[in-house]
Amino acid sequence: MSMTGKLRRISAVEMERVRTDENFLLAATGMGSADGQLPWLLRMLMRLTGTPAPQPEPVAEPQPKGRAPRGEVLNLHKSWQGLHFLVAQDPWEGTPPLRHAVLGDVEVFGDLAGYGPAKVNAPETVRQIAEALAALSDADLMRQFDGKRMEELKIYPGGWASDRSWEKELAQNLARLREFYRRAAAAGDGTISWIE
Repeated sequence: MSMTGKLRRISAVEMERVRTDENFLLAATGMGSADGQLPWLLRMLMRLTGTPAPQPEPVAEPQPKGRAPRGEVLNLHKSWQGLHFLVAQDPWEGTPPLRHAVLGDVEVFGDLAGYGPAKVNAPETVRQIAEALAALSDADLMRQFDGKRMEELKIYPGGWASDRSWEKELAQNLARLREFYRRAAAAGDGTISWIE
């Protein structure tokens, strides 16, 4: 079973819709597919066993109006919790605004994919995150990398002490995260964060 962390930029106009329209949120996160609609326990079992998702029967229900947001998606793959740890200096929490950079701020709707709800960052929070990330150098943030400590804290996915390639991957994703927030803030966008 692999947990992947993702972020998507959404416009300030789409922000309210993501908070109030669950179908729009599902489309925005790609969880509106047949796999995304299955009960979370069944999806987890299917992931563990490698069983493909069943093909849906044709549905007569009307489709959600409008399209999913087209904003940039940042896929952090399996490094999402390690990156959160470097930025927030805590496995799950930390001090705002950096604690919201990877995991988001405000929960929307319920469990999305068996790994908890999606969370959104309002444009003002995005601006604060971008400024906080810009004020810290890569060297400052990479000093937080301590494979042994990350193993002790059970930071997903593990292997931090034994596989030194994680350090390079985190450094690359840190640069991508910083640029993602720089562009989002410049555009006045919000963000959605989720794990699938």
